[in-house]
Amino acid sequence: MELVWSVLTMVLSTSKGFNSIVALRFFIGLAEASFYPAMHYVIGSWYKPDEIAKRACIFGVSTAIMVLRLAIEVSDFRPQVRLG
Repeated sequence: MELVWSVLTMVLSTSKGFNSIVALRFFIGLAEASFYPAMHYVIGSWYKPDEIAKRACIFGVSTAIMVLRLAIEVSDFRPQVRLG
């Protein structure tokens, strides 16, 4: 699915109209939808039962931190510093 996602994302850069963008984003979303459950499957099959909760929590928190970081970056947030 990651290969399908990669190809669709590259094709998205060549789309010309709104309808093609919407259709491609739909199929990109379908390809992305398998990532989160697949990662939890990998975590569940890789770690011991007493480690699974901690590793799944780390994965979830790191995802939330990255979303927050990207939101700040995209919004061009600049802290206001006033001296004096």
